[in-house]
Amino acid sequence: MTRWHLRERFRSNPMWFDAVVMVMVMPWTMTVTNGLMTQDYAASQMPGWFFPLWGLMYSLPFLWRRTRPLWMASGIFAAHVVQLFLVPMVMPSNIVVPVALYALARYEKPRRARFWLAIVLAGAAIASVQWGLVDAASGESVGLVEKLARITFWLVAATAICLTSWFWGQWNRQKDLTHESWRERAEALERERQQGMALVAQEERNRLAREMHDIVAHSLSVIVVQSDGAAYLANHDEIGDPEARLAQVNKAIETIGQTARTALTETRRLVGVLRQDGEDLEMAPAATLDQIEELVIQLGSAGIPTSFHVEGGADLHAPIGEGAEMALYRVAQESLTNVMKHAGVNATVEVAITHTADAVSLRVSDTGAGPTQSDGLGHGLVGMRERVAAWGGQLNAGPRRGGGFEVHAILPTKNERKHP
Repeated sequence: MTRWHLRERFRSNPMWFDAVVMVMVMPWTMTVTNGLMTQDYAASQMPGWFFPLWGLMYSLPFLWRRTRPLWMASGIFAAHVVQLFLVPMVMPSNIVVPVALYALARYEKPRRARFWLAIVLAGAAIASVQWGLVDAASGESVGLVEKLARITFWLVAATAICLTSWFWGQWNRQKDLTHESWRERAEALERERQQGMALVAQEERNRLAREMHDIVAHSLSVIVVQSDGAAYLANHDEIGDPEARLAQVNKAIETIGQTARTALTETRRLVGVLRQDGEDLEMAPAATLDQIEELVIQLGSAGIPTSFHVEGGADLHAPIGEGAEMALYRVAQESLTNVMKHAGVNATVEVAITHTADAVSLRVSDTGAGPTQSDGLGHGLVGMRERVAAWGGQLNAGPRRGGGFEVHAILPTKNERKHP
């Protein structure tokens, strides 16, 4: 077992280390107390079994030095009460008093620790008087001046040692509390970081889910329009030249295949990102304004007359950001999907992007029949408005004068993401 493993084991279970200290102290304290059997003190009148027990009272409490410092203090206090009655002199085992006081100051609650400090100082004063009344070598009484000098010496020495141990324990307690507060703060910051990453991941998943819906809805609308047109041409021989009809059917089928492959590729990409976990979530690349023209071309290949033009340029303003461009792209995609669903035959579509110094606008207008009251378009408009509002923009949608429907989205060039 390495030193690191030993240190970690002792740190995780402090009684193990305290037990080692107790085993090291026990022979010494028992030797000290057993040596008193032959001394000319009141202790020599005690039976032989008493002295090992007395030595245990000095050493056994070390087992609870850090986990139960009050137990340690109580055991050592009892041992010293016995000493006051049986041995009128200082003993080497008295060194355990500052050790116990240090443990109390560091590991016990401050109020209880101060209570025991007062007891120890009172005990030190009583012991100083007792030790100062007799000579340590002869055990005989000394003169008054020498008594006062000896009492003063022991009182100052015992008090200084006790207070030094106490303040040392208090200093280490404050250091422990500081380290603990740092650790708790670090853990709190780590939890906040994890929560923030989880929120970002969840927000990205929600965005990807919305994008998947947009991709599938748009692609299926194109496929439905193309397949209906191909079926119509195939079942009506009276329409035009057979070769021309066959070419149109083949073109529709090619468009269906291309649309389906594109949607499948996009869906697989989004599903792959959604399957990733938490902090490893890869942010999917966002669509841009330049890709709106591809949507218009795709709609034109479905047989709906379309036009697309751009006024101004992106150099007129600061970049609006990928998120804002994605919002406009999805508005265009949803609007063109609704055209295929609701505009009807003979409808034409115009898509315009306008750049100014203050805003970027997208206008999608058609000359079709427009939506009915029960076609569910309201949910799509709500989603478009939420996308645009998230970037500080506005979206207006409704019937046009003279027929048709128009969606107009405006995003300011100085935008930032707004959270609900």
